[in-house]
Amino acid sequence: MARFDKSDGAASRQFGPVILALLEEMHNNASPDEARGLLLAMGARIAGQLPLGDADTIDAIGVEINRGWEMMDWGLVVLGVDKDGITISHHGHPPAIASDRHELWPKAWVTLLEGAYDAWFRNLGGSERLRTTLLSHIDDRIELRYGY
Repeated sequence: MARFDKSDGAASRQFGPVILALLEEMHNNASPDEARGLLLAMGARIAGQLPLGDADTIDAIGVEINRGWEMMDWGLVVLGVDKDGITISHHGHPPAIASDRHELWPKAWVTLLEGAYDAWFRNLGGSERLRTTLLSHIDDRIELRYGY
């Protein structure tokens, strides 16, 4: 299965204009709901490219997810379990795109993360009734929850 390659920021320089062009087209031609749906689906595809292997505990799942985020320079996650679901505390973020005047990339990657985490937990057997939802996004810390 294909995996993302890390190349010391080269991907940001090489693909930043392409990502920004895609985001601008979505912003200009899709409704907010359509754009969100596409970004969630793209996040699920990212999760598919970063499989969790045989992870069967919350700690092992976190280790596997962090391997993927490290390759992509997309920060790291700390997972926890409480009575209502799984807490997802994501720290750090991918490099900014210098020419992103409308700040489309920071908003988009939060939704990509939401889609990726949702896909990982569904692939591990999570119910269709459970959802990954954004709780907060302050600076480089994103709090999500997978549960009801």
